[in-house]
Amino acid sequence: MKLTDEAFHLIKNTPKVTGFPRRGKQGRWPISEAEAMRILHQVQEGVERPKASISFEIGENVRVADGPFASFSGVVEEIDEGRFAA
Repeated sequence: MKLTDEAFHLIKNTPKVTGFPRRGKQGRWPISEAEAMRILHQVQEGVERPKASISFEIGENVRVADGPFASFSGVVEEIDEGRFAA
């Protein structure tokens, strides 16, 4: 990719992009083919990995099993599938 100012700002303003590899004051430098393949493999793995099934329903009584609220009871008010972790 030719790194124009427009492309640089598009990439830099992408969520979870923290920066570019640099080689001193010489500027940005490309990653190796092996590193690119590793990243692409991680992306593909994330796409293929099945999402955890949510077995709760709104209004259901639940008991917290772990963490600072362990053994507390509550009622499911909302399910945010984007934040659910298996």
